[in-house]
Amino acid sequence: AFHSSGYTEIVAYFQVRPWVIWAFRLSRPIRFLLAPKALRDAAGKLAARLYRGPDERARARNGARIWARAEDRDGNAVTMLLRGPDGYQLTVDAALAAVDAVLAGEVEPGGYTPAMAFGAGFLDRLAGVSVSDAPA
Repeated sequence: AFHSSGYTEIVAYFQVRPWVIWAFRLSRPIRFLLAPKALRDAAGKLAARLYRGPDERARARNGARIWARAEDRDGNAVTMLLRGPDGYQLTVDAALAAVDAVLAGEVEPGGYTPAMAFGAGFLDRLAGVSVSDAPA
């Protein structure tokens, strides 16, 4: 975000279910056991067996809601609310729109952050996505 915004101090938070916090805390004392790559790979395979992710019906029921707030050193703040399809679909839609923009010549060659490459209005291109001002 620094490269797009110029802000040197950026803090991000996200909401998780209580069991996720519990699992992270419980795993702290044994994290060193996953240092060897073979054990990390085995743990990843076990996790893939135990958790498949949401099915299509569950994804259709649960859309994405992202609330964001930006504040400068003087305390001036802006907030926004993004509503859209679930995170899986939003990722696919955004990736395909990015490829379309590149193939259409809308992006100059080089290395960019997504915001620098596609602009602040990029999300407006995506089906089912709305971005609006939000109350603080």
